[in-house]
Amino acid sequence: TVGPLSAPDDCGGGLMDLAAIPAALCEELRTIDNVRVYDGYQDAVFTGTGIAVVVRPGDPWVDYLGAMSGGQSTLRYVIEIAVQRANLRSAQTRLAELVSAGIGNTRSIYDAVKPDDLPQTLGGLIDDLKLTQASGMTDKQYGTFEYLGVDIDVEMQATRLHA
Repeated sequence: TVGPLSAPDDCGGGLMDLAAIPAALCEELRTIDNVRVYDGYQDAVFTGTGIAVVVRPGDPWVDYLGAMSGGQSTLRYVIEIAVQRANLRSAQTRLAELVSAGIGNTRSIYDAVKPDDLPQTLGGLIDDLKLTQASGMTDKQYGTFEYLGVDIDVEMQATRLHA
């Protein structure tokens, strides 16, 4: 029989942990210079200054079909970027850097999350991930603060039970 969720060894391996996965993705994003990274929305995410990066579930979030047959599930997350819009030109430039690839993992989200062609397993929590697309720059307002924002879609493959 399968043991409790807190005891993955009872199941023969690791679990598809939907709380640990975004937290591990946030750890990769925290290597980027001058960004505040959040695992989901919190009360003080958008405070008007700097750059906020939020990892939140995508839509659809989880495709269980593969897991039901003992294979991989597809998980989707969004990396939401909000750059303070005090200086529109600077905000556009910084967003372009954050969405660029190949400029270095301290400036680019892509480079921080997927620094090479090897599988990115987030410490063994998933089988691999890919950043599939970035939205166009849009104006965002949170409370009285104005931001310029981009959303990056992340698709992950995770096996329900790892051997």
